[in-house]
Amino acid sequence: MVELRERLRDLTGPPLPRNLLPEITSLRHMGERMILEGEEPRAVVRPTRQWLRVVSAAAVVLGALGTMALFRPGDAEAGASTLTITNGAPGRRASVVFRTAGALADRRSLVVRVAEYEGGSSQGGVATPLFADVELSPKRVGEFETSLPISSSTVFAEFVVESPDGERIERGHRDPWEFLARFADGRPTPEALFAKAQVRQRQLDLRGAYKTAQTLVDLYPERPAAWALYHFLQGRVGAAPDSTVHVARLDRFIRDLSSDVNPGRLAELIRYAQRINPEKADSIGTELERIAPGHPVAVDRRVRRMAREYRDTPARHLRALDREWDAYGQATTSLLRTGFRVSVRARNAAAAVRWGRRWYSNDTGSGLEIARQLTSLADADARGEAGRILRALLRVDSSKSQSRALGATTSDQVRVEREKRKQLLTVLGELLLVQDSLEAAYKVLEEAATSGWDHVLMQRLAGLAERLGYARAELDYRQLAAADPINGVTYRRVHRARMEALRSAGVTSSMRNDVTATIARRIFDQPSRSWRGPVDLETRSGERRSLSSLVGVRGAVVHFWHPWMPGQFMATREIAAACRVLETLGVSLIIVSRHPVDHATWNEKFVPEGCTDPWFVDGGRQAVNALQPQHFPQTLVLDEEGDVRLLERRFTDAVRASHMLTELP
Repeated sequence: MVELRERLRDLTGPPLPRNLLPEITSLRHMGERMILEGEEPRAVVRPTRQWLRVVSAAAVVLGALGTMALFRPGDAEAGASTLTITNGAPGRRASVVFRTAGALADRRSLVVRVAEYEGGSSQGGVATPLFADVELSPKRVGEFETSLPISSSTVFAEFVVESPDGERIERGHRDPWEFLARFADGRPTPEALFAKAQVRQRQLDLRGAYKTAQTLVDLYPERPAAWALYHFLQGRVGAAPDSTVHVARLDRFIRDLSSDVNPGRLAELIRYAQRINPEKADSIGTELERIAPGHPVAVDRRVRRMAREYRDTPARHLRALDREWDAYGQATTSLLRTGFRVSVRARNAAAAVRWGRRWYSNDTGSGLEIARQLTSLADADARGEAGRILRALLRVDSSKSQSRALGATTSDQVRVEREKRKQLLTVLGELLLVQDSLEAAYKVLEEAATSGWDHVLMQRLAGLAERLGYARAELDYRQLAAADPINGVTYRRVHRARMEALRSAGVTSSMRNDVTATIARRIFDQPSRSWRGPVDLETRSGERRSLSSLVGVRGAVVHFWHPWMPGQFMATREIAAACRVLETLGVSLIIVSRHPVDHATWNEKFVPEGCTDPWFVDGGRQAVNALQPQHFPQTLVLDEEGDVRLLERRFTDAVRASHMLTELP
């Protein structure tokens, strides 16, 4: 290790060529690309995976069978759209031509929406996109054109085409068109590939991120950060990392250390070594702290070390973090987050306010957590700071401060903003409650309830209405809480008992007999979560099926199941009954296991009767990576588009919720 530290002093990173040419590349099915040459390069950019929902008589037949038809461009090329971009050189306006035979073909004008990323960080994290909307003018039926600037500093960009109101979007269903900055020899730059991989991870397209990481290590094998990303994503997509290859690569990086120590490259090497050989990572980290103690990775290392050293002494931990801040003032997320959380754990209100302000000024997205934690402290100053943060966030004009995500409709954005407002109002209501402002808390929580569905909020309002003597409002909220499938049997029983007492006292409800439909509409109106494909599952007979093809005409219930989980073998009758009922509603049941269902007794016991075999194996973790279950077992409710609407711990509750969704028109 002494020799290693000596070698570390001699590190130099390879100089990056400056002749970057942002060019458009055509990607089809995650692989095929067009290398552009010449002064005025042209490229036809197609969706990387275009899925087309076929609305025809065949779809009606499939709908009767409980499935939905979605096809890739190879299967239905006639409906494909193309985006042709001509771009001469960095800093010049690019000419854009959009051709389509789809639903947008007869529009008078369209909008091409662009998300540009000005650099991909090899140190992790996700680049912040810059959005631009440019009008497309009609040239002839089904053909539109415009020009748009692509900055010379842009390394990665995504495009969608949408109607002017933002409600109809052409993007290949789940993937936008892409742009990658490239060197003069046609290679995509490492910054472009890092940016694309980070964006794909944020979009939960781990397989797409993995393929990008493969390209990174193929083109830039000298970059430790590329290998660190590749190793990480290998595990996430179910491809076991080859330890021999990675150990040899790490040893080669260490042998190649030269005389000029480059802190940035050391930081990359640390991240890779942490995954392969923690001892070597520690030695490299020690060297980084010696030559660049203020580097973010060096700061993060000390923050983690403090967490281990002062685990049981929060007061000493807090003093050490304050010294770190005073010495370097390096606003890394881990330092700010740790300083704030340790302050709260130490019940040091003054320190919590101080660290909370530092964190919030560095990242306003942390405001909700800061306010929630400050509210938990029995201190007037801390709660006053929480109120100031919440009111500041509620005053923000979301239409100006935050851009609509690429591929999201304006209605989607309204739902997202409404959900954010609901969360802020809920925490503000909790703050007013601990300040004994019951009337004000009730009004704020009532406003929160109109912004989105939350079963805990319904129960809180029922309790507040009881304390304030609002009998009729209490009955209404208890009706909703009692009908909500998310609440457990005990909670529902308590609510029903109180409802009977209120009715016996002559209290009448203001709600009609559509409580279940009311809950369904509120659930359905919440922001959904899309997943990125393709996701392939394997039947018990070994056949490959795509998850999209399994979603029924009214949605699906996806249950992540493990044979070793207690009680799973007891659910056979429950699952069999649900399978039959759901299929009559047009909702498919999909049981997903990480391993083949090979237990002899289980296979003999469970033979689905009257419904399609719902058992599938997710050996490559594609479904887990796409749908992101939070627990095992867990059940997800998908709508007819395949988007995630609910995550439930209890299988029966998810089935009940899916019944509610099918009642919607």
